[in-house]
Amino acid sequence: MKSNTELGSQANAVHGFRTWLTSTLPGQTEESREFSDQLLHALQIYGWELERLIDGDPATQDWFALVATTAILAYMLQDDFIEANPSLRAYLPSDEPKTVAEMIARLLADALAQFKQSQNEMAEYLEEPVVPGVLTESVQSSFAAQANQPLA
Repeated sequence: MKSNTELGSQANAVHGFRTWLTSTLPGQTEESREFSDQLLHALQIYGWELERLIDGDPATQDWFALVATTAILAYMLQDDFIEANPSLRAYLPSDEPKTVAEMIARLLADALAQFKQSQNEMAEYLEEPVVPGVLTESVQSSFAAQANQPLA
């Protein structure tokens, strides 16, 4: 698990790149703009996921569904991007990006890694749902004790 400092740095990088990419939209071709719009959407969800982790907020089933759907979009974007830029096949996400294309590849790889972690969190959640703030531990243990009593 990454520290809040690392997550904060990633969130700042995502926000900065999204701001820059948004400023380039007017000069893009229609095909390029479509890719950029989808990339902006995926990066927005990634940024929100980073903020959720920094704040320590629990996720809901709806949030996990959004992350899962966005992960599919991010995988498709990554495949399309690498197909259009074959030289990126040799690029490793651990390398420092030197070009815009490498930055996009890195952000997509980082987002997909985080989405995978979130999906693991979702799997744990589905096994043991957590309803924050609704039931205190004593109320939960009381329910558990009642559930183990024989029917009268």
